[in-house]
Amino acid sequence: MRPVWYEFPLDPNTNDLDTQFMLGPSLLIAPKLSKMLPRQFMKPILYEVPTYFPKQSLWYFWYDRVPILYSSDYVNRTFMESQQAIYVRGGSIMVTQVNQGKRLSLNQASREEPLKIEIYLDENSEARG
Repeated sequence: MRPVWYEFPLDPNTNDLDTQFMLGPSLLIAPKLSKMLPRQFMKPILYEVPTYFPKQSLWYFWYDRVPILYSSDYVNRTFMESQQAIYVRGGSIMVTQVNQGKRLSLNQASREEPLKIEIYLDENSEARG
């Protein structure tokens, strides 16, 4: 876990950024720090999360793998209570493993569940990792 300015030292907007962080060089995490939005009857609980995206990289929303295409640096996105604001930096290759709802110990799950390689291309259609 590291501050965003550690990965983007030439971006002056990251110097005072204290509401999000990098998890390694590839994951940008923006925790839900604000109050939830007013709830409507029978609607899911929603949170608005402001996030700064350094321009030096292309970013993908981790849940749907869709690139973030915005013209401004700061973006407010709305999240359900069960989601987190997790973004993957373009040019990254990640190995993930999902427990399919089985009640297994960590060792059992790591042996029994398949690994998945996820590739997030950068602006030049390249990835390293």
